[in-house]
Amino acid sequence: MIKRILSQHPLFILIIIATFLTASWPFIYYPFTDGDIGNWLWVARETRETTQFLFGPNDQAHGPLLAWMSALFSILSPTSFYPYAVFNIAMTCLAAAAMYGFSFRRTHSIMKAALPATILLGTFIIQYFAHTPMYDWPAAVFLFLFFLCYSEHLHTSKSKWLYSALLCLGLGTLCRFSITLGLAGMFVILAHIILKKSLWQMVKHGILLIITAIGINLPWIIAQTQLHAPFLDTFLYDNIGRFIKSTRPNDSYRAEFYAFPIFTIIGLVPFTSHLVSLLSQKNMFKEIIKNPHYQLIIAMFLPCLLIFSFSGHTKLIRYIAYIFPGLIMLTGHTIAQYWAEQPSIKRFQVIHGVLSGFIGLVLIIYMIQFSSEASSSILFCINLTGLMLGTLIVSYLMFKNRKLPTEHQLKRSIGAFTIIYMVFFSILSFETTKAPFLLEVREKLNRILTH
Repeated sequence: MIKRILSQHPLFILIIIATFLTASWPFIYYPFTDGDIGNWLWVARETRETTQFLFGPNDQAHGPLLAWMSALFSILSPTSFYPYAVFNIAMTCLAAAAMYGFSFRRTHSIMKAALPATILLGTFIIQYFAHTPMYDWPAAVFLFLFFLCYSEHLHTSKSKWLYSALLCLGLGTLCRFSITLGLAGMFVILAHIILKKSLWQMVKHGILLIITAIGINLPWIIAQTQLHAPFLDTFLYDNIGRFIKSTRPNDSYRAEFYAFPIFTIIGLVPFTSHLVSLLSQKNMFKEIIKNPHYQLIIAMFLPCLLIFSFSGHTKLIRYIAYIFPGLIMLTGHTIAQYWAEQPSIKRFQVIHGVLSGFIGLVLIIYMIQFSSEASSSILFCINLTGLMLGTLIVSYLMFKNRKLPTEHQLKRSIGAFTIIYMVFFSILSFETTKAPFLLEVREKLNRILTH
């Protein structure tokens, strides 16, 4: 059965292979560029060495799943970076598979299912999350799967989808407890309002969410509380207090409300202009927001964007990883349904040109702001500029006219994105051994692994 299904969906196989290759590349000298990875890396190392999963150490009471999985994957190569990224790579492939599978369930079209999955492959922020293993991306993927499975349950009333949704929720809370549970609860409320389901069912499902999250996390929480006396206080602060104010010294409230909306625009590159060009057309916008299908997708990401924009926590783009799967699905589905209905392609061309100029300006500003780092690695700056330019060109050529790309054109685009990202990460890997600001991160993480 599986062989028959795969033979009918060659684009699905191609997208998963391309996603795995780009997220994994290069397999050796894997480029970790964020020193914060070290916050949990030592937990994974000690968990592997002691085989104490429940009673092992923790990273500021963050969920244990990332460290647990990395401890297992790193058994074969404990001092290599790649095994510690495998869990996030697997989550990225799972997101692509879910994007394709659930899109096909709705459209029954291979091409329309492949579009959002291809967009996920080509979006730089997804590659960043895959190559920068932190807690938020696995939690975001599990939460996205919860959204999809729960929506299927509401549409079909089949229990298997509810059980699947609860399983995804539980796994997500093992990465980020309160964020996953809170956003899932909001989606349940909004989904019942959108689909006009019963209030009593909403209450029952809300209680099920809480029971599932607590039940799955309780053994670890009890074990940690017995081992570390202040653990519960730390756990509560990590899941509540840190969203009220920043944990940085002398900071009380980070009020940059504009930061995350800007990050959202940049994060969807190179497909931001495609979505904006459709939503900026008044008739299409009205039709989209009145459609319950799109209302459900918007409910997957808008609450997170609003809540985090007004939270007092430090504004880092990985904190809103939860919005991107839903946003990418919205982009893919609106393109699939409405792209050919545009009266003209000129609006898209103008917006894409403006966006390209904006991205160029952002790169220049960052190079000036971090002039010492930029001057120490000119190759890194050229590499990043080439990546942005290359992906923007490919995304433009995919939709340069009002017709959706053919299967052949989509395959060429998948191949182009794959080559661009493989070249980028090859050069980045080289630079992590040469550029001082990147070499510093590599050496720090190496010290943690070799202690």
